[in-house]
Amino acid sequence: MLLNRILDHSSAKSNNREMEIGDLLESAKILPSIRVENPAAAVSLAEAVKASGLSMIEFSLASSNALACAKAVSEMVPGLSVAVGMVTRPAEFDQLRDLAPAMVSSPGLTRALAVAARQAGFPYLPGIQTASEALAAREDGFQTLRYTPAELAGGPAGLRALAAIVPEVGFCPSGGITESSLPAYLTQNNVSCVAGSWLIPRPVVENEDWDIVTELCRRAAEKAAQLQVGRRGKQGGNTADQ
Repeated sequence: MLLNRILDHSSAKSNNREMEIGDLLESAKILPSIRVENPAAAVSLAEAVKASGLSMIEFSLASSNALACAKAVSEMVPGLSVAVGMVTRPAEFDQLRDLAPAMVSSPGLTRALAVAARQAGFPYLPGIQTASEALAAREDGFQTLRYTPAELAGGPAGLRALAAIVPEVGFCPSGGITESSLPAYLTQNNVSCVAGSWLIPRPVVENEDWDIVTELCRRAAEKAAQLQVGRRGKQGGNTADQ
């Protein structure tokens, strides 16, 4: 009973979000996911992403200085939404309160993470790999999920299989995706957005070749526009439907 009251209260707070996560991802279409340690480099990197026309960037907590980098970008690169990925512990949501990210993502989903996400009130994108995990996430109220690691989980064929099982659920695939495999993901009706690190290769970051980042992101954005990424008849998001 107590857990239900916590979830009900958190859901009510979530209804006040201006944009549900499904809409946020539909708008972004392509999400560069990065690991960087230097806040100054993160700002330059974010400016390169913004110059491509993309609207959001994700900082992975796999990087030890991710929060400092995300905070620097949030303050110094207006007009670019900042997301945080690889959140694996409930306590990490408390660390994100001052940042107030546009979105928070996890590589999986536990009951404790779901409760923490709802209490924090951030748009939350939990990860799944299998049909059983997708069904469990849907039962818990999540209508938009991260399909990760996408290539290992089944790739575009896996997404087509999930469309038959959970047709109302949208996905953001990530993990192992490359520029050459991107079109196969973009053309899936249940894909809202595609995320990945191929847009920001580590050697490019180390050499500070920001023009290359802009070009890679621009090409991905153009491909998404050409293929009209976006789910048809999409349902809501993960902050108002729980």
